[in-house]
Amino acid sequence: MIYDLITFFNKYHFYEITAKLLDIISLKSGIKYQLEETKISLFKKDYKKVIKITNEIISHDKTQADAYILCGDAYYYQSNLYDSEEAYVKAVRYRPTQLNHYMLYRLGMTYIKRKSWEDAAVVLKKLIKESYGFAWSYLGLAYTRLEQYDKAEEALNQANLLDIDNPDNWGYLTLFCLLTDRKPQALECLNELRKATYDDTGILAEIANLFYKNYGNNTFIIICR
Repeated sequence: MIYDLITFFNKYHFYEITAKLLDIISLKSGIKYQLEETKISLFKKDYKKVIKITNEIISHDKTQADAYILCGDAYYYQSNLYDSEEAYVKAVRYRPTQLNHYMLYRLGMTYIKRKSWEDAAVVLKKLIKESYGFAWSYLGLAYTRLEQYDKAEEALNQANLLDIDNPDNWGYLTLFCLLTDRKPQALECLNELRKATYDDTGILAEIANLFYKNYGNNTFIIICR
């Protein structure tokens, strides 16, 4: 019963409560206990402990997909994208029929950050089946990088339909329009982007450089902060 409560409270991120509940369990052993303990350590950003515990779990049962996911999260937050990818891929391998959007999202974002655009597109296409706006947005970026512009335009337009207030959409649409030489549309998208809070300085710098490269001094001055 107490494990059910711990799992329930962890689901809603009440980690301080679950930590206290774990403390009152007399037998602190078993994979179920370790997994819940790991979730608390991840919340506390104790990534070394997360990796240590999950490795212990995997050493006893290499098919524990939940352990791979948590281990992947720890590596992901440390910006260790190669090890996070390996962990997430193993999670997919051992739980192929129970994939959830969180696991696919993390794996997709790992590929995005690594600029592995083809791999990112494969994973994100699985997510768009559930109509997640952010998945369409990142898929559009992946297709843009792959220079598959027809697919990129379709994905970015779909992302906008699902979540028009997402500043990433406008950032990627601005980039897409500049790369496909659509100046009026690029300026329209940039105007929408300027209304939002957007902090991807890498995309902003790329947009600024493309404006200057393509249109010289006869266009807006773009300030990347």
